[in-house]
Amino acid sequence: MKKPTYEEMFKTFSAAVEKKLLAIALVLAALLLVSQLLLQIPAVRHALLRVERLEGTPFPVLEERNVEERKKP
Repeated sequence: MKKPTYEEMFKTFSAAVEKKLLAIALVLAALLLVSQLLLQIPAVRHALLRVERLEGTPFPVLEERNVEERKKP
């Protein structure tokens, strides 16, 4: 049996790594798609994103400053 050359071993190794990287990329793309689809549901978006809960609500520190500024003559 002939000993494999460096090039043959590299091709075998790189093919295996390429398959794993492709699988990882596909899984990440699928997760991105699923997460974006879930964010289209208002209840899920409200539960996951803090920004959704704060939308349209004055920030407490700024609200206190505004109240104090209104009291000044």
